[in-house]
Amino acid sequence: MCCVVQLSDWLAEKMLAAQDETYREAKNIHSKWMRHQAFESEIKSNKDRLERLIKEANDLIEQKPELAKVKELHAS
Repeated sequence: MCCVVQLSDWLAEKMLAAQDETYREAKNIHSKWMRHQAFESEIKSNKDRLERLIKEANDLIEQKPELAKVKELHAS
């Protein structure tokens, strides 16, 4: 469960950064590009972790089908 909370917090943080409207400003293009590169790298480095979490959730749902509703609530 700790992994789920950490991943959820990380995702929420990244969503806030993605919604930042400073992209409309033309100044500091280089720093924006560097931030984009770092974000892309973070996503790639967390891909395995996310895929592992999805597999564990699906395995758990196979064992306990009543948990499918919990997954649906968190997916939306």
